[in-house]
Amino acid sequence: GVQIFGNLFQGNSQANAYNAQAQIAHNNAILAQRTADVTMGEGEQATANQQLKNRAMMGAIGAEQAASGVDVNSGSALDTKVSAAQLGQLDALTIRSDYARKAYGYRVESQNQQAQSDIYKSQAAGARTSSYLDAFGSLLSGTDKAATELAQFG
Repeated sequence: GVQIFGNLFQGNSQANAYNAQAQIAHNNAILAQRTADVTMGEGEQATANQQLKNRAMMGAIGAEQAASGVDVNSGSALDTKVSAAQLGQLDALTIRSDYARKAYGYRVESQNQQAQSDIYKSQAAGARTSSYLDAFGSLLSGTDKAATELAQFG
């Protein structure tokens, strides 16, 4: 009888430990997803800030060109502004891409943590099932032993 309860207790303890690990992994998955969302928001803000800098730079270029008496809408002055605008846009896209890559890493981490949580939940269920089978086996073993002893006395 004691062995049966021991089997059940051990299985329940293992299941509880796996369930605790599953909850931790699940919480880590939520945290990683939230971090990805925050990172994307930061990336959008950083991109918007870069676009503001780009516009300010374009205004400064135009003002300098106009102050020099250059026709700002033709020739090398226009080429300079177009090149500056393209480089500024490239900077903004690079910033957005960098933040998106970071967010992707957090999303992958979230998925990995959720998968680990699911594995722990399966292990918890397996530990409980195993303890039931072990307890049942102990019960049968005890019954078989009792039958053998009765047969010896009979």
